[in-house]
Amino acid sequence: FLLGRAALAEPDISAPTGARNVTEDWRIFWRDGDLDAERVDAAFATVRDELRGYRIVVVPSYLSGILIDAGEFRLADYFRTQIEALNAERIETQIAPVDTEQSVAENGRRLAAFIGVSDRPVCIVSHSKGGLDTLEFLLRAEPEVRRQIACWVVLQSPFAGSPVADLIVDEDWTRGITEPVLRALGGSGNSIDDLTVKVRTEYMNKYSQNIENITKTIPMIALATYVDGSRTPSLHVAGTYRWMRDQGVENDGLVPLNSALLPNVRYVVLPGLDHTDPVARKPIMGNPIDRVLLWKSLLYMALSDRPT
Repeated sequence: FLLGRAALAEPDISAPTGARNVTEDWRIFWRDGDLDAERVDAAFATVRDELRGYRIVVVPSYLSGILIDAGEFRLADYFRTQIEALNAERIETQIAPVDTEQSVAENGRRLAAFIGVSDRPVCIVSHSKGGLDTLEFLLRAEPEVRRQIACWVVLQSPFAGSPVADLIVDEDWTRGITEPVLRALGGSGNSIDDLTVKVRTEYMNKYSQNIENITKTIPMIALATYVDGSRTPSLHVAGTYRWMRDQGVENDGLVPLNSALLPNVRYVVLPGLDHTDPVARKPIMGNPIDRVLLWKSLLYMALSDRPT
């Protein structure tokens, strides 16, 4: 993990309008090649009591339902360590009851039904496609429901789409495999379309003004990561990482770096992290960053600089 090496050239970032790179601000938590627990906890302590008055809702990634179910039996650790750590601090944290195999529209409706009846303000932490589901929910939400959102931490979401989805959709043989599997899991055979560059570009253009209204009123922070050669990416994303990198696209194995940014939203860019590192335990390869400290630092940053 090469965050601290000055010799590492930062990638070119095509940030959307109004987006602000606050990686240097985030570096206050970094010391001697790792997140510093004392520094993170000191900052987090300033927002802990506020967070105890909220409910943190975690919106998971595409096709992650099996990992969440396995986590109930401690057979996998997708979000589990982070959720347990936050609950231990008396900050109520739970996974949203979305269907990770379903479309953006369907999960937007599920989030509306779940968050709309919350008896307290909500902070959202979304991962990957969960960010698209969350944005859809916010675009359709009534003003009083939207005002209930106290903050939103966005982890590696492909707002501008992923070429990996295009690859699956454009090839008959990959689509022929994907759609029956999705249907067998109870999802939509066409949900992969929601992740393609074409669909996402049309979506972001169509709702650009509405998205601007959301990002200017909700405290937010986005995390974008990319594999930089300092470590080997997880096996399940190694091939797609190299395929995109060969085309000159910096990426985390599934999501291009620039795709993870939103207009008017502050963002942190971290090298050396693949699409799994910020959210799930990697028992063989190990995680290059402490996931609990990372989440705490991002929750702090989301709440420390609010729209006016």
